[in-house]
Amino acid sequence: MSVNLHQTLYNTADALNIHTRAIEVIGQNIANVNNEAYAARRVRISASPTMAIAHGRKGGTAGVLDLSVITEREALVDRQIVQTYLRTGKLERESENNELLENLLGETFQLNAQGAIELGDTFSTKGISYDLREFFNACSALGADPISSPEKMNVLSRGQSLVDRFTYLKNRFAEMDENMTLRIQEEAEQVNAILEEIALQTQKINDFEKPYRQDKAFELRESRQANLEKLGRLMQIDVAENGTSFKIFSGGIELLDGRRVRGQLSFDGTDFKFGGNVVVMTQGHLGGDFETKFVRMPAMKTALNKWIENFTTHINAAYDINQDGAKLFDGTNIDTFALVAQLSTLKTSSSDANPSANDRINAVIAVQNEKIEGSTLEEGYRKFVIDTAQNFKATSNMLESELLVQKMLIQQRENRIGVSIDSELVSLIRSQKAFQAAAKIITLVDELLDTAINLVKR
Repeated sequence: MSVNLHQTLYNTADALNIHTRAIEVIGQNIANVNNEAYAARRVRISASPTMAIAHGRKGGTAGVLDLSVITEREALVDRQIVQTYLRTGKLERESENNELLENLLGETFQLNAQGAIELGDTFSTKGISYDLREFFNACSALGADPISSPEKMNVLSRGQSLVDRFTYLKNRFAEMDENMTLRIQEEAEQVNAILEEIALQTQKINDFEKPYRQDKAFELRESRQANLEKLGRLMQIDVAENGTSFKIFSGGIELLDGRRVRGQLSFDGTDFKFGGNVVVMTQGHLGGDFETKFVRMPAMKTALNKWIENFTTHINAAYDINQDGAKLFDGTNIDTFALVAQLSTLKTSSSDANPSANDRINAVIAVQNEKIEGSTLEEGYRKFVIDTAQNFKATSNMLESELLVQKMLIQQRENRIGVSIDSELVSLIRSQKAFQAAAKIITLVDELLDTAINLVKR
């Protein structure tokens, strides 16, 4: 049996290159062992069918080794992880905003031994509930000493403190609303930047993913997946990929078509728009801010406005015992609530002839225990605080559940595509041994060629 030494030399040289490439891939895997977004590369070495080659540098009949690099990344799992980012992004932002609203109210919430929500220890010592109680306590002190100017001043001071508390809330609501608008606009710009980056990555992926060059696009695909997860954390998206076609939608509106971004996302203070189309924002950080800005905060203000209306209406009705239009407070909402009584006009008696009487102020004091729509003023405010706390807790519970699902999916993906040091070391040893074997064949062929040449010289 004859041996074509030149053909063997060329084929073995190809084998050296292939095993060198395999060692490089293994080294890249090991270098990314702590990179969660990295999908381990798998090397496949195969032999092409044996063929007759009449001419060329490899002349003769031989099979040729071929190397391909693949990953075990699953598009379905990647899409599911992006979907979890849509939900967790929204709930994360809502939870963050809820903490700000809780601080804004000046009330704390806690769980009792049964796990139910109850008011914090400071409910009676600060906040609106405290100012309300202090107002009625001042009225009771004035009822005991109707002609005392200091007690009258104390009633006015406590009434103004209650008004100031709502004025503070009004200003903080406005400040928070403005800050959210600015943050939404900043994150809309982040969305635009990420879309542009994804478009560029998609263009490069399409350029690299030609026959026999698929391994060049792996890193780009991983970077694009990371950007998709960033984008999903900001807003709701749907991804459609079919062959070289790659598109991103939001609420049916096309954001990106392959390498082309279809417009710019903007927020005008009321609506999100992309390319002239209104985008309904329901997920991601932007969806969470939108929910807080246009649903949660207005609902809280509506509840507070109703409480102010009940307070002003019933306090003034009790104070206006003679139905002569006398008022302590004015306004029926957080924007108009004000103390109108002054030291010179504050009266405790219904009769000007008997200014030391206390029937007028006692009527005001009685409002403290009056049932208004089934509850006292303090009970009504307490219910508002607990309802608000329950909404906040429900959001936190949903976030915990979604984060658990997200963690499980990420772990599932990591188990499938992650780098195992043990298996990589085994592959490294195998590739090194194959490289050494190929090197020895070249050495042997070189020796045989030298022998053949020396025989010819003789």
